[in-house]
Amino acid sequence: MFALAFHSVNQMLTKGIDPPLIFTPEVLPPPDRAVLLSNFSAIKEIDALNNDTIDLKRDKNNVQEDLKEKEGTSQESQICTSEEELAMLGKSGVAYSKEQQDWGRVWSQGRVTLDLFRGSWMIHSRKSVECKWMERKGMERKELETHSNQ
Repeated sequence: MFALAFHSVNQMLTKGIDPPLIFTPEVLPPPDRAVLLSNFSAIKEIDALNNDTIDLKRDKNNVQEDLKEKEGTSQESQICTSEEELAMLGKSGVAYSKEQQDWGRVWSQGRVTLDLFRGSWMIHSRKSVECKWMERKGMERKELETHSNQ
């Protein structure tokens, strides 16, 4: 390591080359290489786990957003269906109300017709009774006249 440091300082002084910030494993002594490589593989593994965690969080957020969207869509469709049912009930209520009014008019007209029929029947009956009464009176007069003339 001392030789490597001495060589880097010499290069800088004689040729003006700055020493490298990171040394490649080939220039390091073998015992130091294993530690560096093992540390490097551990860092790679930690990075991979970190990336997996980030991916899982992203997937979780996507699933939550999809779920919220589907819930919103489901609620919107339920609201639309309820509004449509309410509109249909309103229309059928209006139709029922109109039908009820129509039947009320028909009933009133039937009542008026029945009253007119009763009135004309009563007038007809009264006239019929009066005619019969007049006929009897006339017959009684004829009988009286016939009895008086005899």
